[in-house]
Amino acid sequence: MSGFPWADLATEIALCGLGLVLLLLDVVIVRADRKHWLGYAALAGLVLCIVPATGVCASAHGHTDVFGGVYRTDEFLTFFRLLAVVLGILVVFTSFDYLQHIRLDRGVYFVLLVFGILAVVLLAGANDLVMIYLAVEFLSLTSYVLVAFLLGRDKTAEDEIKRSNEASLKYLIFGAVASAVMVYGFSLLYGLAGSTSLYAVAGIFHDPTNGPLKLLAVSMALVGLGFKVAAVPFHQWAPDVYEGAPTPVAMFLAVGSKSGAFAVIVRFFVVGLAPYHGQWAPLLAAVAVATMFVGNLLAILQGNVKRMLGYSSVAHAGYILVGVIANRADNQGVQALMIYLLGYLFMTVGAFAVVVWYQRSSGSERIDDYAGLADRAPLVAGAMLIFMLSLTGIPPTVGFIGKLFLLRAALPELWWLGLAIVINSVISAFYYMNVVRVMYYLPPKEGVTLRPAVCTPVVMIPRMRRAPASACGQIPGTYCT
Repeated sequence: MSGFPWADLATEIALCGLGLVLLLLDVVIVRADRKHWLGYAALAGLVLCIVPATGVCASAHGHTDVFGGVYRTDEFLTFFRLLAVVLGILVVFTSFDYLQHIRLDRGVYFVLLVFGILAVVLLAGANDLVMIYLAVEFLSLTSYVLVAFLLGRDKTAEDEIKRSNEASLKYLIFGAVASAVMVYGFSLLYGLAGSTSLYAVAGIFHDPTNGPLKLLAVSMALVGLGFKVAAVPFHQWAPDVYEGAPTPVAMFLAVGSKSGAFAVIVRFFVVGLAPYHGQWAPLLAAVAVATMFVGNLLAILQGNVKRMLGYSSVAHAGYILVGVIANRADNQGVQALMIYLLGYLFMTVGAFAVVVWYQRSSGSERIDDYAGLADRAPLVAGAMLIFMLSLTGIPPTVGFIGKLFLLRAALPELWWLGLAIVINSVISAFYYMNVVRVMYYLPPKEGVTLRPAVCTPVVMIPRMRRAPASACGQIPGTYCT
């Protein structure tokens, strides 16, 4: 065991240990009225996990391939470790207020959240087809159960229970089909390369033979990854699952699942298949443009705020794909992708935190029920205004900065992708600004009593964010503090 890379895997070991400790505490703490301490333990453990996530425990080498190259630890992984751990902290923090009116097994809930964060980290470091598949399934299995947690609701809410049950089943069916197609594509790549290593897979593209089979294999692999990022045409699950899942879980799916899958897409396409950019870029470009337009146009039609944010998440997947397609030798596209994901974390979590706060007060998720919120809770409405502006991409918000970097990566060669981003940003203003219109220009709803909340207002605090220093080095030109 002396050769085990303890230092390089400190974050993964800490998250795994935290999950196991929470399982043990769930058994030791018998009384139901004391189960809330598991949430505090999860929060404290995730805060401590920030230390190894920064890379201070790692070896002096710039990157390390562990377990025979199956897993790669580098500065790129360090960025996604920090992203995942910070997301976990915000989701757990938001869950405290949300869980006050829901009866469920808090021990299992927080354990699954921690293991879901671990799955995102493992997905970001996967450097082998088998490891990618196992990490995707690990993340999927935790997500399926978390989506169905409204089944523990102790109030008379048959519609919510039915909706949660339907969302979990739909997510499971879509996920099983996508995973089956993906693993079939992986098996074709394995047959062509004779190895599951991404390096070996990249090597087969030096040979001009078997072109159609290679394209088929890559396309099938993209099905599973496209499902995780909710890209068109694999997006159908997202609005239903976001609406039916507990709101903090929808928050986790909107950012965590997407981030881990994009990390794999970067390793698979940008690192492994960069010399063959011309072969796969048109396919991804078509998916990106379709994802932007479908997500934004369907979001306009939504009356439920969580469904709207679900389709919004679909559209943002299209924006982020531009970073992969537009990447060049200077890694400007990957840099833009990382910056956008960092901004997307805070503006999406903030918007969902407002939804959690208002849902706790009114029990409603309808956009129309936000009428007059600016008069009743001006600070909350102001925070929501900033998040809506940021998601739209209005300067000087973090969303504008992220889109600016994506445009800089796309122009001038891929000007039409940049034009698609601009057009879709204008389209998105219709439904984002509709929320603002309802909050500020419609009279308040009668019979809605706003209850005080302690945790979610902290998560709502809007801030401008930049990439941490630990994200620099591996990706040339990374936007650093």
